[in-house]
Amino acid sequence: MTFVAAKQIQTLEIPEGGIQNAEFGKGYALLLHPDFLYGHPLSAAIKNYGFFSYAVYEALHLSEQEEQNVADIFKKIGQEIRCIDRHTQEIVLSHIDLLLNYSKRLYERQFITRKAVNHDLLIRMEELLSNYFANEAALKNGLPTVDYLAGQLNLSPHYLSDMLRSLTGQSAQQHIHDKLIQKARDYLSTTSLSVAEIAYQLGFDYPQSFNKLFKKKTEQSPLEFRRSFN
Repeated sequence: MTFVAAKQIQTLEIPEGGIQNAEFGKGYALLLHPDFLYGHPLSAAIKNYGFFSYAVYEALHLSEQEEQNVADIFKKIGQEIRCIDRHTQEIVLSHIDLLLNYSKRLYERQFITRKAVNHDLLIRMEELLSNYFANEAALKNGLPTVDYLAGQLNLSPHYLSDMLRSLTGQSAQQHIHDKLIQKARDYLSTTSLSVAEIAYQLGFDYPQSFNKLFKKKTEQSPLEFRRSFN
């Protein structure tokens, strides 16, 4: 089961010999026009479902019973739009809301059942961040980004953040910040580099941005942290 955000493009590869020789599975597709959501709470809430930005290969895998439950929701939507009245929109949107909440639960379960695989991804991500700073990539390319980590791990950014949040309680961006602060503490406590030099070494364009993040995370300025070692 996959989700596609607005303006995303999907393609269908036709094998040699033409479509008549192709084998396609059967299923359901639900296409929503933005106007159908207008004025309903779902219009705002739907933006909070990160799986609309997942890659196709990060699909939701359903058991037979879960597949049946999802199919039942689609059937009820199909039945409802055959006889349209003033209640149709509200009822259909209620079914869609149920489908999205059910899918959110199943994705969270999938993160749990794939815990071993996800733990390996967490280790690989930590190694990527460590190597990024060890090789001075931050000095050359700037701060590491969620997009960079996701690309290196062959994941979509939203999937990576949701997976990490399920596994550790923190998003990918929070993991990056934690690694930045850890590396900053190392520089401050073991080198004579100035705060500005450390900021540039970590990939910050401006030392003020580094100072602000460091104080937010540690409740100390970089200089106050350094003085605590003297």
